[in-house]
Amino acid sequence: MANVLVIRASYKKAYPIIESLNRAGYRVIAGIDTMVSEALFSIFPDKFAWIINPYKSEKSYIASIISAIKENHVDIVVPVGFIDFLLLSKYKDILERYAVIPVDSFEKIVSLSDKWYAGGLAESIGVSYPRTLFLKDSIDLASVKAFLDEVGFPLVVKGFGDASRPRFVSNFDDLIREINLRAKDGVLLQEFIVGVGVGYFVLSDNGKPVAEFMHRRIAEVNPLGGASIKAASNFDPELLSLGRKIVERTGFTGVMMIEFKKEAETGNYYLMEINPKFWGSLELAYKAGVDFPRYLVDFYLKGEKPKQIPVKNISFSWITEVISSYSKHGLNVLVEIVQRTLPDSPLFSDLHPYDPPNFMVKSLFATFSLLKTSNKVAIEPIYLTKCLRDLLHKRKLNLIISDLDGTIVKLNIPWRVVRNKALKAGLIKPHRGINESFVRYWLAGDKHPFTKLHELIKDYEINAAADLHKNELLSSLFEAIKQKSVYFAVVSIQSEEAVIKCLGRLGILDYVDVIIGRDITPLRLKALTHAIEKMGINEPYQGIMFGDTLTDIKAAFRAGLVPCRITKNYIERLQAKDLNVSYADNITKILKIISSALRGS
Repeated sequence: MANVLVIRASYKKAYPIIESLNRAGYRVIAGIDTMVSEALFSIFPDKFAWIINPYKSEKSYIASIISAIKENHVDIVVPVGFIDFLLLSKYKDILERYAVIPVDSFEKIVSLSDKWYAGGLAESIGVSYPRTLFLKDSIDLASVKAFLDEVGFPLVVKGFGDASRPRFVSNFDDLIREINLRAKDGVLLQEFIVGVGVGYFVLSDNGKPVAEFMHRRIAEVNPLGGASIKAASNFDPELLSLGRKIVERTGFTGVMMIEFKKEAETGNYYLMEINPKFWGSLELAYKAGVDFPRYLVDFYLKGEKPKQIPVKNISFSWITEVISSYSKHGLNVLVEIVQRTLPDSPLFSDLHPYDPPNFMVKSLFATFSLLKTSNKVAIEPIYLTKCLRDLLHKRKLNLIISDLDGTIVKLNIPWRVVRNKALKAGLIKPHRGINESFVRYWLAGDKHPFTKLHELIKDYEINAAADLHKNELLSSLFEAIKQKSVYFAVVSIQSEEAVIKCLGRLGILDYVDVIIGRDITPLRLKALTHAIEKMGINEPYQGIMFGDTLTDIKAAFRAGLVPCRITKNYIERLQAKDLNVSYADNITKILKIISSALRGS
């Protein structure tokens, strides 16, 4: 029986590593640097070894590893955190005198974890990368302003390395403040990509995959992005191809996770970062049947590679993190996120009911977090930013543009039925959504499939419009605002014919100056700029854009409009607030405020 030292066991991803290796028949020594390590409360470690925290002393850390290797006759040392991978690679020549060290070279680990390097790598192999400005040695405000003119808000501000600490900003003052806070260590300004986080996990040998897995995030620790709190298996040939392309180019050996964002509107994949280490959502892959810890040790100790890996289609929830991350936002938010992240089975959660001491500790931790939830914290139904208040009270509002479905009205369209029909007709691919398929056909100039998909969905949209009735309050508000010489436009991913019918049924068609449906363009920013051009409004126009998605918010910023999100969803309201964007749970509420402000002007 081989002895495996796992360092350090204070990370959440250490748990599946230790469990995996124990079940594989290895003797597992858990290296700990704190007495509150989760590994101490588990049946899977065979023994514990004290490892010095590397952030306190690099040399003492390495010395403690050597000591643990000698004392426990360790055959292989499995790193867990990025700093563990980094320092094991840095001192690999020394450590390999005592045990196998399953990491690639120090130079490669450093390069791959650098956002600067990742951007250059993506460009060299034709992989999309968010537009990025690197400020490494000095802060050039002229460059910052030029970048802002090109990309627009919102922006993501982060550091270069593994602990990038991303922050989302949507105004110039916050941007400069964040840059100044990070200037010493280098700053990266990046385009905000709206979409879902997906990942390609791999164990590779000189750039050739040994084991692979893909995931998609369902919910994240932060409403705008971050570590997974629920994720699922993902089967996407395009993502697989992109991941393999990067692994092959780097010639990497070891475990690695490559993070992408699948852009919501186009379905394009953007490389976000390369992690030459074990990743936070490792337990999902392990539960789905792709046992990376075991494969890594088997490969380095025995030269064995898994022959066939059946992958299960599952989801996994980190329930304790769900509760600890969202309890601070109040009970309503917590209930909503828990409903979204509940596991299909307790076995597919970090509660680990098959490990009694761990289950007990996790349950106590979750209970303690629940008890801290405050009923006094509430996400208000309406929130107005200073920018929107200034527009209403200090300037002349002359333009309102709104999305239709999900904003003005909720159309009763059986999207699952529609999607299945489109799949059977070969009009969309299994790993692509309906809207992104429209956009891809549009950008490629493929008129025939675009038109066929358009006609298929239009019938359902027309039927949904027929179910609508006149909204007297909405009609009166549109009329009152229109009397103040405000232009109205509606932009929609629905067909123009369906939009016209919906607005007519609601009793507001006569107050709308311009309608842009997907017939004209399915791209939201182009739809906004086209609507403004069609109304003949000269800059500087002063307008508001209502929408229900982050795509709407980003397009509004780019079009020079003040965004306002319409949503009843608490998590989506948190997203808006984090971006310093106004929101309301109903469009009539914000229209009442606008109407009142215009009457007082």
